[in-house]
Amino acid sequence: MMKLAAAAITLLLGGCTGEPATPRPQDQPRTTMSPTNDFTLVYSERRGPELGEGLREYENRIRIDGMSSTASLSSCRASSDDQGLPIGSFSMTLDSHELTNLFQNATGINLGNLPRPRGGAVGASLIELQFQSGSTSWRKSINSHDRTTLSHFRALFDPLNRIHGRLYSHPTEALRVSLRRDTNGFLVVLENIGRTDLAVLDPRPLGATHLDAWAGMLVAEFPPVTPGITPAPLRWKQVALEVPSHDSAIPRRSSVLAASETMAWRVQRWTPTAPGRHIARAVLVDYEGPAAIDGVPRLRGAVFSEGLEFTP
Repeated sequence: MMKLAAAAITLLLGGCTGEPATPRPQDQPRTTMSPTNDFTLVYSERRGPELGEGLREYENRIRIDGMSSTASLSSCRASSDDQGLPIGSFSMTLDSHELTNLFQNATGINLGNLPRPRGGAVGASLIELQFQSGSTSWRKSINSHDRTTLSHFRALFDPLNRIHGRLYSHPTEALRVSLRRDTNGFLVVLENIGRTDLAVLDPRPLGATHLDAWAGMLVAEFPPVTPGITPAPLRWKQVALEVPSHDSAIPRRSSVLAASETMAWRVQRWTPTAPGRHIARAVLVDYEGPAAIDGVPRLRGAVFSEGLEFTP
């Protein structure tokens, strides 16, 4: 998993569907209040062009709430597209030791001794940390290429990275995509791994001609291996989903995907150019449209499956 401090981050006003979902009462720990409980810590990410209304290509936000002992994540795209991670909102409880550690690390940073900020770079991320406890608050924005300043906040990045990885196992409103192969070809399978219904717009009319709005399969042939020579990079080809002829000229249909349910779409027939080893991944990239349909939340962003290796 790409480390948080290597990603681009600015404070989000919301996530892919707004604020990360609040844990249900039964998820809340019953703890005795202590001075370190009353704090909030936000680590947020935002970079790339605006691909949907109020939504940039990469937007991720982690929020630690000491009062409720919760950590929440809102993500519309993983920092690295080849991880097979879900998108959406995730939330879990933290124990008192983790909260105390975060509080002490946040209050122990010497903000008056920060190095001079370095200039940014094309495509760099903006990392933003925000801390508040009582009358104490601070906020710091850091360019992701400014390694000197980043190292000054390592005491926070290390535990936040560990929390970030664990949060993906606690979805509240989230989607995951996978690629399946059968005797007729490939299927892109979308799964609601959260706790609530989600609205889904039929992705088949998106086609596969654009990078910022398409659905289907990425497939590449593994290059031949020659000892002592670095293999050439994979050359990915985009393959769109099949579109029924009667659906080609009508608006995209919406449907509701209940918790734990899946829906699948067939990938267009694909013919390999060589018989060797290949790898393929399912892709759904859709930033446009509303954040809710008929009152049902809808996730916008980009979700990629894990790689599926096969030999035609």
